[in-house]
Order: sequence, then C-alpha cells, then structure tokens
Amino acid sequence: QGNVSKYYVDVQEPLDVTAAFEFARNTGVRIVIKNTGHDYQGRSSAPDSLTLSTRNVQGIAYSPTFQPDDCASISPQPAMTIGSGTVFGQAYEFAEAHDITFVGGTDRTVAPAGGWVQGGGHSLLSNTLGLGVDRVLQYRVVVPSTGEYLTANACQNTDLFYALRGGGGGTFGVVMEASFRVEQRMRMSAAKITFTPSADNWKKVIEIGIKNGVKWSEEGWSGVIGAGLVTFVNPRLSLDEATESFKPYADFAASVNGTYATEDSPSWLSFYDKFLGTNPVGLPGAPASRLIPKSHFTTEEKQSALQAAILEGTTTAHFKQVLISCPSSYVPPNNGPFETSVTEAWRD
Repeated sequence: QGNVSKYYVDVQEPLDVTAAFEFARNTGVRIVIKNTGHDYQGRSSAPDSLTLSTRNVQGIAYSPTFQPDDCASISPQPAMTIGSGTVFGQAYEFAEAHDITFVGGTDRTVAPAGGWVQGGGHSLLSNTLGLGVDRVLQYRVVVPSTGEYLTANACQNTDLFYALRGGGGGTFGVVMEASFRVEQRMRMSAAKITFTPSADNWKKVIEIGIKNGVKWSEEGWSGVIGAGLVTFVNPRLSLDEATESFKPYADFAASVNGTYATEDSPSWLSFYDKFLGTNPVGLPGAPASRLIPKSHFTTEEKQSALQAAILEGTTTAHFKQVLISCPSSYVPPNNGPFETSVTEAWRD
C-alpha cells in the first residue's frame, strides 16, 4: 500500500468536502488533498489517510466583465473561472476558442486552480504577465476549521485570499474553483535551438544564458534550457527584434552543427503546441530547484561563480532543465503592490 491512501472521496461538490472534514474531526484520520497528483514532494498522498480527490470538479467559463463578489472597488475585467480539476490543456483550448490568453504552466495535465496557483504558479509568460498568484481574482474554498464554503477575494475573507496566493497547495482548505485575470489573444516571438547533448555544450549554453540573462529578462524573454535544446518565447519583441536578441544562442547552434529557428506564433497555444508539446515522465532521480537572484548576474566574477555552481549541480544529472520563468519584469496593474503570500525571492 505504501503512501497510497486506502480510502478516497470523489469530490463533486462542496458538501462532499464538508462531510469529509467532519469525519476526520470525529475519527482523527489524516486528510490528503489530491488534484492531478503532480506534487514532486508526495504531499498528495500519505499512508493510512483519506484522500479528497478534486479531479472531477470540472468547469470553465469566461466573462469579459468579471467582478469579484461583493467587491465594487475592483473594476470589471476579463477573467476565466476554472473548476479545481480542470487542467491546463482544457484551459488553453478554451482560451484559444475565445481569443484570449490564459497564463499557465508547461504541462497540460496540471490543474491551474490546484497546487500550481496556491504555491505561486510560474509560467513561461510570468516574466511579462506575472505569476498565477498575481492573476487570480477570487477563490471558492471549503475551510477545515468549520467546513464552510467561503468566497475569498480582495474584499471578503481577505486574509484567506492572501494565504491562498502563495501559501502552498491544500494548506488552508480545499479550493473548488478559482477566477483568473486573462489577456486578449497575443502574438509571440518564439526561438529555439537544438544541439548534441554533451558536457561541453551544456557548459557553453549555461555560460551564454548567464551572460545575457538580465538583458533578456528586461526584453521580455522567458524559456527553458535543456540538455539538448533551448526554447524561448517573447510577447514583447517583434520577430526581427527577437531574432537579433537571440543571436548569441543562434551563433552557438551554428558552431556545433545544431539547428536554429525563430517564428512568429499567433497565440500562446500555437507556440505551446509546436515548441513545448509533452513533457517526459517516469524519470529516475530526485528533483531540486533554486531561485537565482539578479545579484548573481551583476559582475563577471559573480557570473563565473554562478556558472560553476550550476555546472557542479547539473553536469552529471540525467535530466537537466533551467526554467526562465520568474516575474522579474512584471508590473502589476496600475503599478499596484504585490499583495500575495508567495516568497519575494520570486521577484528578486
């Protein structure tokens, strides 16, 4: 049996969660919340537990004039409301059909309203459009203390709203739905190189990325650096501007007989389908992650030290990946404050 729960509740509505919380209070059984089960640390499973599965809490809707409940101080704005079990693949296709852009992650089978946004929610569009927590406007959530089904936004249950925007998946209750600010459909410049995986090539790719990191961030780039490829996307630069900006990687690809391409993508989904596709699963190893502050890029000495540290930790790894997805150039609407509970290291 291991960490797999013996008992499951197939959550369909808030009352299912309320009943499960009451049962747990009466029996002392441990509660586990499982949405799509992508938690690398295994927090969506536990031995001798009762799992609340929210995978079947489906639903997706779009309002061009969404306003959080009882929140007249917030101007109406375009938003998508998503059930907690709805995944990115569904959200992206829905957004494409409605000519809007939904900011989300790189895996189709992760759910936006689950642990992704509650833990911060980084995206390849976060550099320019913010983290998931910067874009969520409202939650509906069942809280364990009373079993109540609450609405949390900037005007009611504000402490809960703050906590749910970065405090961790399933920490403060079971989210049933979340509403996210969306953008109109936007074109994007995409750039990609491929090359033969080797220690020397990996070293050079990291070196180029570090030397150009701050400049590329300020220009609006986000992307993924892997063992044999680099994929970047930019919703700000024209294709000509992007081609010129990405030249250091293009020159590297040419020097090692790799491939290079830039392309004008008419939408996020078109970029996603062509340049990201599916992610590998079932890889051996233990994942680790680091948030690297801008201060490590300020001098050649610091850049060299950063490169050495990255190479030491990744050169022999079976699966290598560096995500450029921090909201380093994102500015909130109306230059407002960052009122989220996510660690400020994301913005440094």
